[in-house]
Amino acid sequence: MPEAADRYYRPSNTAPISGIFTMLTVGGLAAVVMGPIYALVSFYDPFVVFSLFGALSIGALGGSAVDYGARVGKVRNRVVVHGVSIVVGLFLVYVSWVAYIGLLTGSIILSPQIIWQVIQIIAQQGVWEFNGEEPLGTELYVIWVCEAVMICGLVIVSGYRKRPPYCEACGRWSEAMGLEVRVSSECRDELVQVLETERYSALMEFRSEIIHDSDYIQLTPYQCPGCDESCFLSGWRVITEINKQGAWETRTLDLFKDMIVPREIIDGLTALPQEVPEDDVGDPNEDDYASAESEAVDD
Repeated sequence: MPEAADRYYRPSNTAPISGIFTMLTVGGLAAVVMGPIYALVSFYDPFVVFSLFGALSIGALGGSAVDYGARVGKVRNRVVVHGVSIVVGLFLVYVSWVAYIGLLTGSIILSPQIIWQVIQIIAQQGVWEFNGEEPLGTELYVIWVCEAVMICGLVIVSGYRKRPPYCEACGRWSEAMGLEVRVSSECRDELVQVLETERYSALMEFRSEIIHDSDYIQLTPYQCPGCDESCFLSGWRVITEINKQGAWETRTLDLFKDMIVPREIIDGLTALPQEVPEDDVGDPNEDDYASAESEAVDD
């Protein structure tokens, strides 16, 4: 019987060259589009607050572009994705300055060295006022650095989001099966233990538990669209209660993520009724649980 840690999916940390190129291409194209938009906002907007909001927006969108490129390019290495995100973030800042200086001077300057010289001139002369004061020198540098850090930081954070497990055999990301199975929250500890130890026949014991809408376990199965071999199960505890402000609030707590399970278990779980009387013991899926457990023991 495998250890509990072996029951969970772990990415292979693979980063294909084609995938890295895809991330750089998609992220670079996004920067070319969003950089000038941010420059327009900064140039024509007299309020620095809007410029800061624009920095947050393009940073998040730039990260989404990197994330999309990573999915299409099948990159499963977090470090590589973060590295590409930094490059895209810096390129986004560069394009923004190229566009901004173009609006300011009427000339397109691509040389980083000349751009830096123009930035120094802008810092000495100032370009806008805030609350009746015109920031100069160090104040402007601080604002620009904060904007650049926000842009790059959000590209990094948004560039690597939670991904479904990857099927190495088929070379495809698994997909949620569009099913949400609920289990009583009272059996959450037993549920995790049963799944980790592959005692699948014990899952039938959870059929008699009454599910409360205010506190339950939500199970979401994933499967590779190309085969039946790569099947996974994630579970969350969903709690709905009244918060300190007197309003209803729903909280979602991770119970387990991406646990490897046989296809028979997913078929059986998705057929579980939401509420079953204790004396109702007959179910055709019982054979699925037993056969899956037998195969696990044989392995």
